[in-house]
Amino acid sequence: MRVPHTWFSTEFDHSRRVLRSRLRDLFASPRRWGALPLACALLVTALAGGLASCGESTASPSPAAEVLPGTSSVPESEEAALPELDLDNLLIRYPGEEVWTDLAALIPAPAAWAGQSLGGRNEIDVLNHDILSYDPGIQGAFVDPQNGWLTFSYSMGLGPISDTCVYRTHDGGRTWEEAGYLEGTGGTGPLWFSLNCAAFLDDHRAILCTGLFLGAPVFYTADGGATWVLAELPEVSDGWQADSVSFSGAHGLLLSRIGEPAALVSQDYGASWEVLGLPWPASLPDGEPFSPEPALWYDSAVSMVGITSDRTAALFDFEDVYGIPGTLLYTGGVLSYFPDLEFTRLPQMYPAGLSWGDYDQDGVQELAATLCLGTGTGVNVWELCLFEPAERGYHISARLDGLALQEMDPEDIAPGLVPANGVIGSICEFQTDEERLRARLGILLPESAPFDQGELDCAVFYDGSSLSLSDQTYTRYPT
Repeated sequence: MRVPHTWFSTEFDHSRRVLRSRLRDLFASPRRWGALPLACALLVTALAGGLASCGESTASPSPAAEVLPGTSSVPESEEAALPELDLDNLLIRYPGEEVWTDLAALIPAPAAWAGQSLGGRNEIDVLNHDILSYDPGIQGAFVDPQNGWLTFSYSMGLGPISDTCVYRTHDGGRTWEEAGYLEGTGGTGPLWFSLNCAAFLDDHRAILCTGLFLGAPVFYTADGGATWVLAELPEVSDGWQADSVSFSGAHGLLLSRIGEPAALVSQDYGASWEVLGLPWPASLPDGEPFSPEPALWYDSAVSMVGITSDRTAALFDFEDVYGIPGTLLYTGGVLSYFPDLEFTRLPQMYPAGLSWGDYDQDGVQELAATLCLGTGTGVNVWELCLFEPAERGYHISARLDGLALQEMDPEDIAPGLVPANGVIGSICEFQTDEERLRARLGILLPESAPFDQGELDCAVFYDGSSLSLSDQTYTRYPT
């Protein structure tokens, strides 16, 4: 990018989370700053090592420190050393090898089956594909190159009652051994419904969430699976069961999409849970613009930060008090969690813009969201996200980050329209409605710094998986 490196310049070389934090601090009271103090502050920030980075990958579903179902908490730099698990086909591939190995053949039969003649269990030495593939909810992950977890459930022929078996490996998946059973109230053995979801935090800690049976219990272990303890759960709606669990360190989030939607949080590695209240403003008339309540915006650990005009979808932001990053999306009675979609509650109360529309013309309504990353005198930087329906809730299908656009050469966006010495300045906004998406990019010329001297107006094209700019027009501001 052809950026004029003046004393107004800043460098972007940290994480988006750091950037948003610094933007919040930098523009906390922008109207009290004159041009010279603002420039001096930017200079100090630049000399101190840079403002932040916009180079975050959007392909990853979560930060490296996040533990999601079927993933591990291993730092990204160590991911290459982990054995690979293909649980759909029950295969494992070891680091440095090209050939996949049959995983099922490595799993010994549960010890308790030796005394059970039902279905010929006492004749089984090792598991096979027919047994393991019976359970569609098989869970497994490596938490470091040597230590891994694997769980499966197998019916005892008594309706929904199942064995839930846990296995461990400590040699990189070459051999596996059985861990302890899930035992709890009302049962004399491992009589629980199949697992809905699981999180494997490290070599010692894991959380297993069962389905709708005997109260849909949640189990946790802190000793590598030798013993499992029933987690303390609050009173929730009838029919509640966890079907999504994620962790960031000791802090966990459970979601239920069965019955009444509910969210639970833990701050002790899953040993106990409490209901996460999602505050709804006292008054939300249909069709009127959303205006956040100051008390919920500034003082609440969780705040509604955006809602559609028809009140069918709402976005909720987490603050650091729970230690859980990201946002929750409520759509049609379903909750979806996005750990890498962070919303910055700035002092100026800029809510997220949410609107429904068939933006890719495929006959299915998508949800478009605009999120403010930073604002102040002469600064307004936003992000555009598109959400598509998923098997459970919604998933992010495409993102367009204003911070990333600032790093681009205008010539690559609008060839021949912008003056040769122009760069994308401090205005990156998006507009959405039911029919179209648009972007407005401020253009900065060296002689006009730090204020933009023109703008690019662009249509945003969505093809179902990505966003791009088209139909650009450039307007020079009157001098």
